[in-house]
Amino acid sequence: MDPRLLLPPSPLLEIAQKGPRALGQSLRRNYNTPPQPLFDYLALEFRVEKFWLIGYDARLDFLGWAMVLTNSSLNKEIVVSNIPFAISEKNVLRELRIPLLKTLQELPERHLAEYIKKAIDTAYTLIEGKGIYRTFAVEKIIEDRAIVQGSDSLFIGKNMVKLLKNCPYVTVMASTIGLGLEDKVETLKAGSPSDAYYLEVVGGWMADYMAEQLDKRIEPEIRKSGYGRTMRYSPGYGDWDLTCQGEMMRMTQASRIGISLTESFIMIPRKSVTAAIGWERTQ
Repeated sequence: MDPRLLLPPSPLLEIAQKGPRALGQSLRRNYNTPPQPLFDYLALEFRVEKFWLIGYDARLDFLGWAMVLTNSSLNKEIVVSNIPFAISEKNVLRELRIPLLKTLQELPERHLAEYIKKAIDTAYTLIEGKGIYRTFAVEKIIEDRAIVQGSDSLFIGKNMVKLLKNCPYVTVMASTIGLGLEDKVETLKAGSPSDAYYLEVVGGWMADYMAEQLDKRIEPEIRKSGYGRTMRYSPGYGDWDLTCQGEMMRMTQASRIGISLTESFIMIPRKSVTAAIGWERTQ
């Protein structure tokens, strides 16, 4: 039998947040003695470090168990360094508004293909992908904002209320490609503006790429905890005002991966992304 079929119907992480006894009681309601395949599954899929026996019933030899989740982003930052990456010629061409071609070999203007290839090769030596994320409980939804653990001023606006109205948790994230590429672009502008331009284009696409790679690390934690996920949403979109970026810096601890903020709410490095992903109830 698939051990996932042995799981209680309610999301385990939400129950666990109520305390070890609540989780133990949930398992106890579903099983007289929890089957070994369930423990094996939890240990593998939820990265469980320990099981605690929190009570004892002489008749059943069992009262309840609780989990300690390691590598969980709930209430602690997860830092990801040296994010692997590959630079797609197709996507770089799309950034250059050449959407019908997939490779540089297909580009008839060979001098242009050489500029782009040089920029891609240079970018590989300069990009250092980093990310950080953390998950918070959503405490209350009111008319114009979502209040989360630790902040009542981050998620302001009707779009954020709509995004998080069915979410008990939200993950905030920040990612960057580092300063190396931007510094190189500035150096090239004086003597080789064409090289600077194409390198800037490659860097622009890679900023979104790093955010997507971090998203792919966050989604499994959400789904393995029994939730669905919302779209990824960033400050500056819709009515989520860019002025919330300062609070986003604080909540993500983005300074730990080298991201800072100017007085006009521009991130440094500029090729950086912040965003939020809601954990949606599936029932």
